[in-house]
Amino acid sequence: MKVDVKMVGLAKAAQAGLDQVARGTTAGMREATGGLKDELRDQVLRAGFNQRLANTWQGNTYPKQGVSLEPAAYVYSKAPKIVFAFTNGVTIRPVNGARYLWLPTDNVPKKRSRGGSVAISPEEVEQRFGRFFFRPAKRGGLVAMVVSTRRKRGAHRGPGVAMFNLRRSVDMPELLELQRPAQTWAARAAVLIERNIR
Repeated sequence: MKVDVKMVGLAKAAQAGLDQVARGTTAGMREATGGLKDELRDQVLRAGFNQRLANTWQGNTYPKQGVSLEPAAYVYSKAPKIVFAFTNGVTIRPVNGARYLWLPTDNVPKKRSRGGSVAISPEEVEQRFGRFFFRPAKRGGLVAMVVSTRRKRGAHRGPGVAMFNLRRSVDMPELLELQRPAQTWAARAAVLIERNIR
């Protein structure tokens, strides 16, 4: 006796199962991407930086639309040079033949720029307050100063106001650590994917 069995719904059932796995896998990857991005932002704030730098961390999950059985994630900073400097502890030196780095003090006025405010340049300071005079700094280098008041004939009086610290180089401390959170969230991704598939 011959028996023929037709699995009418097998293809649909198999596809439905794959769709569920793809949805769960993509959802888990998106959670891991967001978790890593948020941890890196928190790390920037704990290191003493502002929210603006923290928000440079971004995260994308691919595909951006829809689902996939093999989703991918990309977490990155829009300020890679700053992040690299404080991750690796690099030494910053002047470029283009300059002798010193000009580091603004809190006395330097700010101006609006895209995304926030920045200190005005040494040239702009001189335009506003007159020419610099220089004093030796306690730890080497120089301090660029302007006078706080002027006499009518142009002779300077009053105490000097420090505007810039001039350094030949600056060693950036290692304040950020990227490998540990990246490895942690890579491991968590598998757990999140499994949880979302169930």
